[in-house]
Amino acid sequence: MLGADGRRMSDILLDQGRPTPHAHFAALPSMLDYSALDTPFPFALPIPQARTERALADHLRDRGVPVHYGRPVTGLEQDADTVRVHTPKGVCEARYVVGADGAHSLVRRLAGIGFPGTPPTLVAFAADVERPIRPSGRCTAGTARPAT
Repeated sequence: MLGADGRRMSDILLDQGRPTPHAHFAALPSMLDYSALDTPFPFALPIPQARTERALADHLRDRGVPVHYGRPVTGLEQDADTVRVHTPKGVCEARYVVGADGAHSLVRRLAGIGFPGTPPTLVAFAADVERPIRPSGRCTAGTARPAT
């Protein structure tokens, strides 16, 4: 689906990152080669999660689709035309719901969608941190100096 500016979501995300045809995944000892995949996007596209979420939310809002944050899901029911998501603030109705609530997704479980994968054997943490540089131009320990 094209946005008001004539671009697809893939165009918007491609502008945010740098296509990487070879990348490590899940601490595997060798690089994965995405270049031979039968897809128009044969690469990994590393983008900070906050930037990805912002681009997706903007894309939805441009189409009049509300995006709700900070509403814990307490229940979910659906019929052929409508999904009703119960939260402490009330009930939200939509044609679709996206369960982007993590590995132990309550939304997926309430919707009856199984997880065909296997439990993780490795736990890792990553952080995308956006922090302004202090007004003095100096950075705190562990961060790079700004280019001059």
